[in-house]
Amino acid sequence: MPPNNYDLFGEKLTFGMEKLASNMTLQEYSDKAIKILSTTMKDFHLLDSNPFLLSDAVWERISFTHETDNRVIQVLQFWSIKDDYVYIISFSTTPDSYFSYLPTVYKIVSGVEIFAKTTTDNPSVKIKESIYQSPEGFVLKYPGTWNIVYGQNRVSFIADQDNPQDRYLERVDFYHYRSDDNISRTTQVENDSLKVDLINEISYLANNLENFELISVNDTNFSKGLGKELIYSYSSNLGTTKSKEIMIKNKTQMFMIIFIAQKDEFDEFLPTVNRVIDSFQLTAAKMT
Repeated sequence: MPPNNYDLFGEKLTFGMEKLASNMTLQEYSDKAIKILSTTMKDFHLLDSNPFLLSDAVWERISFTHETDNRVIQVLQFWSIKDDYVYIISFSTTPDSYFSYLPTVYKIVSGVEIFAKTTTDNPSVKIKESIYQSPEGFVLKYPGTWNIVYGQNRVSFIADQDNPQDRYLERVDFYHYRSDDNISRTTQVENDSLKVDLINEISYLANNLENFELISVNDTNFSKGLGKELIYSYSSNLGTTKSKEIMIKNKTQMFMIIFIAQKDEFDEFLPTVNRVIDSFQLTAAKMT
């Protein structure tokens, strides 16, 4: 992009990719990248960070400023992960020129698409994924062959039934609740509140599920929210059932993600379910 007659800064739009050293979710990579930027760039200021839908894929979009050669530079970056690679788009200019270039930048970026590499060792990768964007403030990816069913404060993603003799339909349920917006909470108070919710949930499960057995409780991180993960089993009318439940909370919202399967099929479905859960992103505003 050539500068105009009054702008001595050479605007540029770059595209890059790098191999990930280990398996990472998009949120884990974003947290690490922003931390590196904040510690390596002079006068780094993060202006915005939100999930962004681009060509049926979830990207992270960030905007920030930093100082170099005694001038302030404003940067817009997008990144996404596919097949163990991270793809990065970066545009930089001066703050005065930033918004005048945005229409052109978005027009170019809108045509970007990442193609999956050929694979023969994991047939599930070939299943086309669909994007679900919730008005309640989250976005995720799910297998395109799964069905969506809506309920009160809930959206469910139900696996297709491969075996007609299988009476148990594996599913992932996403429940959403609105917290009290009038209560101002610090991170510490939010964490304490989530611990109380966790204790109450375990007590509820123990009192209402037959042969309830708590297997594990772990902390987990999600964009703009704190999380707790439960793994447990219980007896249902279809036999021993195993469940993975995640509770996520921020200042205004509470989400519960519950995966349910027969115990002997839990591990078979878990990799697919983990991809759905790992793609879950909270966003403060509805994305376009």
